[in-house]
Amino acid sequence: MRYYCNRLVVLTLLFLFAFNAQSQLKQVEKADEYFSDFNYQKALELYQEIEQRGQYLYYVSNKIADCYRYLGDVEKAVGWYMKAKNFPDVEASVYFNLYQQLKKLGSYQEADQYLKKYYELKYANEVNYRSSAEIIQELKKDSDRYVIYPLSINTVFSEIGPAIYEDKLVFSSNRAGVAPMKRFDIRDGSHFYKFYEAKRKDLLSFSETRMFDRRLSTKYNDGPIAFNYDYSVAYITRNVVTATSKNITLNIYTSVKENGKWSKNATPLPLSRADISYMHAFITKENDRIYFVSDMPGGYGGMDIYYSNIEYGFLSSPVNLGPAVNSAQNEMFPFEKEDGTLYYASDKQGGIGGMDIYLALRADDLFVSSYNMGYPINTSSDDFGLIWLDDGLSGYFVSDREEGMGKDDIYAFTEKQAQPYFLFKGTVISDVDKDPVEEAWVNIYQDQDLIASVKTGAEGKFAFFTKMANHLRIEVKKTSFLDFRSELDNLAQFEDNGFQLQVKLKVNDDFKKR
Repeated sequence: MRYYCNRLVVLTLLFLFAFNAQSQLKQVEKADEYFSDFNYQKALELYQEIEQRGQYLYYVSNKIADCYRYLGDVEKAVGWYMKAKNFPDVEASVYFNLYQQLKKLGSYQEADQYLKKYYELKYANEVNYRSSAEIIQELKKDSDRYVIYPLSINTVFSEIGPAIYEDKLVFSSNRAGVAPMKRFDIRDGSHFYKFYEAKRKDLLSFSETRMFDRRLSTKYNDGPIAFNYDYSVAYITRNVVTATSKNITLNIYTSVKENGKWSKNATPLPLSRADISYMHAFITKENDRIYFVSDMPGGYGGMDIYYSNIEYGFLSSPVNLGPAVNSAQNEMFPFEKEDGTLYYASDKQGGIGGMDIYLALRADDLFVSSYNMGYPINTSSDDFGLIWLDDGLSGYFVSDREEGMGKDDIYAFTEKQAQPYFLFKGTVISDVDKDPVEEAWVNIYQDQDLIASVKTGAEGKFAFFTKMANHLRIEVKKTSFLDFRSELDNLAQFEDNGFQLQVKLKVNDDFKKR
């Protein structure tokens, strides 16, 4: 009898243990579900309950840090990433997130330590590592190139996504007190973003802000918004909420203006796939190309920038802008200037902190070089959403820098002097048979600093831009060939709109003997 009683107790304990473990796992899954739906407050509460019970400690510590990061609480995010890094199964992403958050706090030297750890864990080496101090010193060299101005339209809430519509500045804001029915964003409890407009008197002077056309409003977040050249079509980023989709995603919707009125029933762009986001549209002046952001499979990282050509009213298959623009991190908010330069925001390594604004230059319709716009456009805070006015000398962008009025504010800027860029185009061939050498690395140095690194493509071709045309060194490397090094001045000849050069690689005889 005692045997059967003991066995019953053991079976009961095993059942309770299994039930408890299953219950704990369900709570983690519920927290993950909140997190996937951007409900960071609810997810945070559940993750903290699980962590206080001492369960799934590494996983929930990392997720708690992620929640605080998305909620904009940098100091708490750093504290929880510090906890997560102490576990033996720490992932490389924890170190990179620590690096990014510490840069936002201005702790650059400490941030560099974790960037090194990230490289060691992710790539087993430092991968052209440069310290934040060196990078920031470089990015602050021409700090008088731009002049920044705060705007009177900003509030204690957030203002983002500036766009020009006729003689108005249109933007999104989560300011309170406009919608008759109060709804709140589950991410942080704030009001949903709605469209506003302010008539522009000049770069810095505006009429009173008011709601933009209510026909473009939904019950969720609205924006950013972009318009085609004659302001007859609006491209709006919106939430996609369906009964079949597990996660909340974003898509781009178009509204057409007819007889002076915007169509209330906007049409989604024919790009949408389940559980993939499409957002931040920009339409070129010729109305022949749309840029957008997506997390579709096959990209370089989290969010990448793509384009589709517009042909007879149809969109071509999306084209990724490639590694000169996209990275393992997130690239967002594309804007093409009239001269063909693309401006975008990224949290890639090498910035001042948070999201930084970059410009990308192209040769033969291929983006080949990106440059950080530097201080004071970029700061240790998030800077993004830059647009240029038609004069090509001024524009607007968004930042959450400390001196702002709200969480995110819109700033105006003027460019006092444009930065010149020099285009170099060339080919790499074998000195034996003159055949093109594909996938050779072409590295350009200024003193000891690597300032450009590209790979030869089809027919051995390559292209890159530099900020200076003289006193540069070129290095070309390819397996089975001897390394090539030379002063770039000795090779490049100016032709048309740039410099042309050819590199002849010698075959490595030792490699042939193997």
